Amino acid sequence: METALIVSSTDAGVKALFDLLRDLRLQDVQFAMNGGEARRRLAEKEYDLAVVNTPLRDEFGTDLACRIAETTAAGVALLVKADRVAEVNAQAESSGVFVLGKPLSRSMFQYTMRMMGTMERRLQLLKGENARLQQRIEEIRLVDRAKLVLIECLKMSEENAHHYIERQAMNMRCTKAEIAQSIIRTYKN
Repeated sequence: METALIVSSTDAGVKALFDLLRDLRLQDVQFAMNGGEARRRLAEKEYDLAVVNTPLRDEFGTDLACRIAETTAAGVALLVKADRVAEVNAQAESSGVFVLGKPLSRSMFQYTMRMMGTMERRLQLLKGENARLQQRIEEIRLVDRAKLVLIECLKMSEENAHHYIERQAMNMRCTKAEIAQSIIRTYKN
């Protein structure tokens, strides 16, 4: 984690959270004093971590925390009074928000932040894998479209079209997707 957004309505809350986050050696820690300001900051920049200290001046903070968790890759911690943890957790848990009771112990906060960092790294790995799979699916679709073009325009069988694309890719030392694009450009213009 490198960047964080602290959302707290009091200067004392911002200072206390800033001190707790200092141990994480974040490169950029910014703060917002209410939900509206936090939403503006989130529209301008992506954060790795968001800590919402409830209640805020313009809202309680649960909706803000859930929205951050649902629309960004940031880890989100929501700080609430200890007697409301169960109630707020029931609302926020399904969005992936970590709900912590106040008063907050330094060790529990640090443990939660480390856990969120670990989850963020896992999420980034899964996003990378998802991107690779999406690229592979797109390549398969492109090759299938090229095979269909060869079947329609050159009256090849599907098997022959498949072998033709593979052979061209090997002979020209390029990918099947590049050959497929070339075929589509040649016969569909």
